[in-house]
Amino acid sequence: MWRCWILALATTTCVLWLGSFSLESALFAQEAPIPSSAVPAGEAADGAPSSEKEKPREPVPVVLTNAREAVRTFITGMERENNVDGAIEAMDFSAIEPAPDKAEKVALAKRLMEVIDCDQLPMVVEEQIGVEADGPPFAFPLDEERKSEIVVARCEDGLWRFTAQTVSKVTAIHALIVKTVAETAEPAEVTEPVTLGTEKPGEPEAETPAPPKATVEVPEHLQCARRVMRTLMDVMGEEDSKQYDLVFASLDFSLIDPEPGRYAKPDMARHLKHVIDRMELIDYAKISNDPEGSTFFFPVESENQPIKISRGEDGAWRFSAETVAQIENLYQIYKDRPIVNVRESEKPWYDRELLLGNETWRILALFIVIFIALVAGQAVRSVMRLWAAKLEQRNRTVLSVAAQTIGKTVVPIFLLIALSTAIQFLVLEFAVEDTVKAVIHVVFTLLVGYILFRMVDVIVEFLRQLAVKSGSTLNDMLVPIVSTSLRLSVIVLVLLEIMEALSDKPPSSVIAGLGAGGLAIGLAAQDTIKNFFGSMMIYADRPFELGDRIVIDGHDGPVESVGFRSTRIRTLDGHLVTVPNGEMAYKTIQNVGKRPYIRRIMNIRVAYDTPPEKVRRALAILRELLTDHEGMKEEFPPRVFLHDFLETAINIRAIYWFHPPAYWDYCDFSEGLNLEIVERFGAAGIRFALPAQRLFLESGPEKPVDLSGS
Repeated sequence: MWRCWILALATTTCVLWLGSFSLESALFAQEAPIPSSAVPAGEAADGAPSSEKEKPREPVPVVLTNAREAVRTFITGMERENNVDGAIEAMDFSAIEPAPDKAEKVALAKRLMEVIDCDQLPMVVEEQIGVEADGPPFAFPLDEERKSEIVVARCEDGLWRFTAQTVSKVTAIHALIVKTVAETAEPAEVTEPVTLGTEKPGEPEAETPAPPKATVEVPEHLQCARRVMRTLMDVMGEEDSKQYDLVFASLDFSLIDPEPGRYAKPDMARHLKHVIDRMELIDYAKISNDPEGSTFFFPVESENQPIKISRGEDGAWRFSAETVAQIENLYQIYKDRPIVNVRESEKPWYDRELLLGNETWRILALFIVIFIALVAGQAVRSVMRLWAAKLEQRNRTVLSVAAQTIGKTVVPIFLLIALSTAIQFLVLEFAVEDTVKAVIHVVFTLLVGYILFRMVDVIVEFLRQLAVKSGSTLNDMLVPIVSTSLRLSVIVLVLLEIMEALSDKPPSSVIAGLGAGGLAIGLAAQDTIKNFFGSMMIYADRPFELGDRIVIDGHDGPVESVGFRSTRIRTLDGHLVTVPNGEMAYKTIQNVGKRPYIRRIMNIRVAYDTPPEKVRRALAILRELLTDHEGMKEEFPPRVFLHDFLETAINIRAIYWFHPPAYWDYCDFSEGLNLEIVERFGAAGIRFALPAQRLFLESGPEKPVDLSGS
């Protein structure tokens, strides 16, 4: 006996399991309806007539307990063809004689619905209609101040209906509304009549140019898929009737014929939100905000995606016509499922919107990532500073400068990485996101430029060490030129990259766009360019080095520095003279510091009354003093000779070369030589000629000389 019970239980379990599997399969088959655009008219998805496959909707119960329920019953009945009887029940025909038949009642109901649904009358939302069973009558507004003759009131049987007076005047009110609509409608364009048969045979028909397409500005709430979804969820979530038109504009009703009235559209939008709330938790960060993006399908994480938001030919984004056409079918499938998207007030504190549509956890994640980046950057910066100090103590200058440069740039690097990571947490509108990306691009470019700018210090230090090893001061002169050139190149490249990022154009277009500006800058900076090439010529020709004493344009002194634009000379008087490199490249430069010796030419003058023997003695004294003198080289022996007979003296010239060209040593030797000459000439009785002038007076019988002074 017990075996029979076990067998029956097992059989029942299998049947229930198979039944649940079949039901689940049927539900999933309903969740993925084939778009109506892909199915021929009049046929269902599997090829059977639609009338046989579609299950008729359940009639809406007739509720006339208050004004709101009466209006809802009437509008719902008229929107659904199978519930017209319910709409008729909400009308009082007692004032019409004789009593109308059902066809006449349906005609009156349709006229009344057309009047209520007319755009000339303000739209009424449910909150405006009373719910009290014994409340006052409700009259549809004619405008913001006046009430119309369409009234819903409580009848003698206690039920609420459109009053008998309203029903009796429906035809007149309908005619008035139709007339008003015709008068306010925009007049149609009048086209000139075309007479056929007036064309000449053989002549081609003239082509009429197509009118230019007008640029239609897309409303803000239809500019991307994310805004369309947010508009529906926000407006219908708050039931803000003033914003209903925004939701209606985001729905494509093109596959629904006739188009639903304005009292049916809120229900469709409400049902669409009802379906989306039960499909999947909405993450707006996963919905595209690109106006030129691709079609968005929802749910995102599901293979079955019946909700589609696409871009129309007018550039506006809407819920697709296929999606709108199957709202009621989806509603029947999802209406009893649990809600996934809960109300904002019911969410935990970290999941509530805090700023610009971003939840609290997103904002916290942003600050936490930035904080961690700053702390890590400061830590690495301190480590690099300590390492740089140790390297400097070991005289590893290049590595020390590199460590210092990295230490100065590590905080901005970490901050940029943090911003690039944290921005992924935020939900931003396309314009804001585009701006933020542009700002990050600019900041990244500036940061890379700053790093390269600072890395120039490493190159400069490396070149200085090479200059020290080479022992040439010309390399010291090259270091500031290279440093300035590299820094200017970095600045120019950074500016070009920023302009490219902001203009969204390639560098060639940016440079071409700067043609006029570049010409003006080139004309204004021609002297700077001239000086730059002058500095290049100085380095290539190497007429002097740092520290060399030069003479240029009467300025005599050592070279202190050679820059990108000019060369600075410290004159022997202590003045600092700045000479543009463009001028130095074309002037005569005397490099005193490069002379191999110092040559002296002495002119010693003796009087004319000096005997020849003493003149010869003077020559011998000078030759004796200069023989093997200090600083003499064999290839440059001294020269002493009787040079010339001047007007007032006999000139003896002595020439000698002093090596090396140490000026102060040369001065000491010259001083000693001069003293020896004075002493030896004095001992020999040789008298130096003084600047003098002798007058010889000639007298005779014709020209007597008068010495009396009278």
